[in-house]
Amino acid sequence: MKSAVWKEVKGILGHKTRYDFEREVVHLLSLRWPGLIQAASLKHFDRQGIDLLAWGEGGKAFRCVVQCKGFEAMDLSPAHLTDAQASVRKFKESPYHTDTYLFIYNRECRTQIFHQEVAKSVAELVHSGRCTTAEVWDLDQLVREHQVDILRVVEEGIHENSRQMLERLSGMFDVGSAIVTRVPLSQKRLELRRGEKAQVILEAETEDCCVGDVLTDPRNRRWSILLGEFGTGKTTAALHAALREAREATFAKHIIYAEARLFDPGRLTGLHGLLGQILHSSRLTLDVEASGLDHDVLLRRAVPLLKDALVRKDAPYILVIDGLDENRAFSTTRGMVDLNNCLVELGCPSVLITRREHFVSTFETFDISWGAVGQKCHSSRPATLFELHRWSCGHVLALLDLILAAPRLDTDRIIRLREFRRLVAEGEAAAFYADLPTHPLFLRFILDDVSADGIRTADRSQLLERWVRRKIERELCEKGRDVQLAAPADAGSVVEALMAAMEAVAAAMISGAAGAVTTSETLPVQGLQDRLGRHLDIVRGDVTALLLNTILVPVEFRGPVRFKIAFAFMIFRDFFL
Repeated sequence: MKSAVWKEVKGILGHKTRYDFEREVVHLLSLRWPGLIQAASLKHFDRQGIDLLAWGEGGKAFRCVVQCKGFEAMDLSPAHLTDAQASVRKFKESPYHTDTYLFIYNRECRTQIFHQEVAKSVAELVHSGRCTTAEVWDLDQLVREHQVDILRVVEEGIHENSRQMLERLSGMFDVGSAIVTRVPLSQKRLELRRGEKAQVILEAETEDCCVGDVLTDPRNRRWSILLGEFGTGKTTAALHAALREAREATFAKHIIYAEARLFDPGRLTGLHGLLGQILHSSRLTLDVEASGLDHDVLLRRAVPLLKDALVRKDAPYILVIDGLDENRAFSTTRGMVDLNNCLVELGCPSVLITRREHFVSTFETFDISWGAVGQKCHSSRPATLFELHRWSCGHVLALLDLILAAPRLDTDRIIRLREFRRLVAEGEAAAFYADLPTHPLFLRFILDDVSADGIRTADRSQLLERWVRRKIERELCEKGRDVQLAAPADAGSVVEALMAAMEAVAAAMISGAAGAVTTSETLPVQGLQDRLGRHLDIVRGDVTALLLNTILVPVEFRGPVRFKIAFAFMIFRDFFL
């Protein structure tokens, strides 16, 4: 790794000596061995040849023991070798055992004699039964192992973020988390040619497919686009695919899933900037106290590693960027050209997810004849285009059958849902809900509404309002949060007060200048108290309390008081506006 960031890391480690070198190493290795600690200087463990240690289960043995040598001299002499061998011998003669023993020193492996002789001494620890595995790391190996750990932490963090997102989406609805795996999907080809308008060519008519299989199919082109109406299941399908590949060891690709709405438009310059925003939006978490690495340090080191991995043609990743339509950076042709120029550098497959309306307004008018396109863009750049379509009666019935087969439904809910199933099967549901049952997201709202109160005529707005009110009531009653809230000043209900608060949040997402009105998908929590005014009285001035009792969710953290919030679904923001 030749990036400036990693040259800096190596330089810092190379200049640290003695106990300072030990402290640096413990921070790095804590990513691999959480709980690794530095032994007290000249105390018991230090006299046993142990500088760093990680306790095993029950304290009977160690998971890891590290002997660190932070030499001051640049060239290692026979005296340094004698010192190193003496430290290894101390542990060999100690009463302790460990799974892994590491001997780490702060110089490059220039003196082969030093490295080879220390390796021989370390190998004797395995033969004597003091450890299961033993290795000698020079400065370069230490840096390489830290890079491996950084990438692992990033992959695990992205998978965990995807899991939490899918869990949140599934948990929002009363009627189960069942999904129909095979849904209507058509396939087209998008061709971008220099000097011509984009061409969309049909390749396969609409048929039922598993979207996760399609997105991860190695036969697909490196660049794919998944589009459809809002609420047709694009995000859910991508998250299910991401979690499935995380569970199945046989799958060769790791899915890097990112929400475009969380990207800072001002920091998307070049591939480096895009990857930085992808990692930042994944809300990676790290035990700062244990590792000594904070969030910013983690991202700074991870971005060049990820970039180096993704540009390789054999990169073991699939990059998925969801919700392009929810970030103003991609609302113009120029923004899409910049994104295209970033993606063309990648050796791994990439999948863009957006609403059909956004695709029409950008890609279908995507003219790459002008100078904003860099030389990196190929003369012919086809992409596979997948489009999700409205459901048929069969898909609606399939979901209902899965839900009705769930064991936890009570008798009253089953009776109401069976009545709705009858209406769908006999073609009578449209009399109550028009074409809304063919829309997957509104079908979820309908099922919750029917499950709670039976068949009732409703349009979009009525469904949304009923669902939001019921969601708030459930949060308050089932989790007992109503006792933590103050009574509304106007003697109205708690639900009405929270509805008004969300309306104020939606209003705060509007801005305008020079006759132009723009809306935001997220909102910084700083200063929100002043905007909400009396609506915050009910939660005693604590904005975070809104996140527990409404359909607002935190989407970006920058410390305990600096974060952004958003509506769980964009349609909720539009409803309150």
